[in-house]
Amino acid sequence: MARLNGWQRLWVVITGLWLVVAGGLAGIEIRRPAHAYLDLEGQQHLFLDGPPYPTSSPEVVIVDDAGGHYIFPPGTDTEKAAAVVRHLRNVTRAKVAMVLLVPPLILYVVGWLAGWVYRGFRRT
Repeated sequence: MARLNGWQRLWVVITGLWLVVAGGLAGIEIRRPAHAYLDLEGQQHLFLDGPPYPTSSPEVVIVDDAGGHYIFPPGTDTEKAAAVVRHLRNVTRAKVAMVLLVPPLILYVVGWLAGWVYRGFRRT
């Protein structure tokens, strides 16, 4: 197995630091409970004076694994509301994975390309 050169070791250290810091912040963000009024498309609405519908009917509240409360209009199908909440959580997790993995990969590719260009000038 080939040993890592200095630049690759630097990349490993920077990537490790990135994963610890960004991963910690992302973990905090994922576990923070959300409290939101949603429509059936999963669009969040901010209602400062309460929901825009009469609250005499019971609202549908879905509590996710992080303890977040997602509030849907009265009469919403519970299964459909639960599916919307699962979808929102999966999208959030996918975005966090992209934020954690893409920057180190871009850094590695840019570093490799810079080394390739440098080696090209050095030969002439």
